[in-house]
Amino acid sequence: MAITRSSAAVRARSADQGKFVSRNTELFLLLLISSVLCAGIWLVLSAQSRSAAGQPINLNEVHTPAELVPVLPFLDGPQEQSFAASRILAFIQEQGTINSLSDLRSIRLTRDQVRQATGIFSERLKKLENGENSLPLLTSAQLRQMRSLACVRSPAEFHHLVLIFGAIFFLGFYTLHFAWRGRRFSGDQILLPAVHILSGMGFVMMIRLRDPLRDALLFPDFAAGVGIGCILAFLASLPDYERSPLKRLAYVPLLLSFILSVALILFGSGPGLSDAKVNLQIGPIQFQPVELIKLFLLFFLAGYFADHWEFLRNLRQSPATLPGLLRGFQIPKLRYALPMLIAVAFAIAFFFLVKDLGPALVMTLL
Repeated sequence: MAITRSSAAVRARSADQGKFVSRNTELFLLLLISSVLCAGIWLVLSAQSRSAAGQPINLNEVHTPAELVPVLPFLDGPQEQSFAASRILAFIQEQGTINSLSDLRSIRLTRDQVRQATGIFSERLKKLENGENSLPLLTSAQLRQMRSLACVRSPAEFHHLVLIFGAIFFLGFYTLHFAWRGRRFSGDQILLPAVHILSGMGFVMMIRLRDPLRDALLFPDFAAGVGIGCILAFLASLPDYERSPLKRLAYVPLLLSFILSVALILFGSGPGLSDAKVNLQIGPIQFQPVELIKLFLLFFLAGYFADHWEFLRNLRQSPATLPGLLRGFQIPKLRYALPMLIAVAFAIAFFFLVKDLGPALVMTLL
């Protein structure tokens, strides 16, 4: 029986005509996954609350240098402590607020400022005389000593931020679900819950990774990215891909991925002194094109499968044309399978060339 593009498209449309898509399965799975994620967030917050015992001084709430002196016991003498406290307060007031104790690394002392100080700071003047123009106010060891005495936000502020960005994270998925329900979108009902649980584990991990009171928080940007992703998912679901030529432009993202790959191999550089090639510099902008390359490859595969799925599923290569070891397998027609296989092989070879094996593993499994 002949298989044509028109018959596949007609069957796909006729199967959906007049069919109400309730998406109840999707909603049930979302609710189930959300309850598990909320329990995980609660456990993480409980553990962090126990580990954050004590009453550290919130640097963003101090108004005088004297309030900062208690967090500087490692400095010798009240004069040196007062000098450092004044510099820290001036830096915080200049910034407006600091998001991490590590921000204090940016405070540096010039030659004239060191001359005004005594004790340890005066001893550092010798290093400035050896050619350095400035020195950090606090060393890494001293910043570590401050961690038990100071913070940049209170537990209440941290919990408030978790509530706000947690709401953004969860509302993104449910808004997308009800938007699809309102449009009677007939897409797969497993994909959105799958994305929800994977990104939810990432969200919980972002909350857990950093000290909630002393380090810059990772989960606000993560939640905002998920919200933007849900908006893009809705926009991507609007076109009728069966009737549009978009799915037949699968080779365009493939070509773009190859162009970026060649540019990265020729002009890329690794992080630090690594011989991997991950970063690409274009003028003042430096970015990692591997993420774009992976997306372009996924777009190619999605478009190629959408345009050739019936051929790949129903048409088989004649066993007589296959090598001996493959004759027992049901192999799709090579004329339809080879473009996909060649593209994936080139992609995996590229990841090996730039010595970034993570994406190579992902593409192989995909």
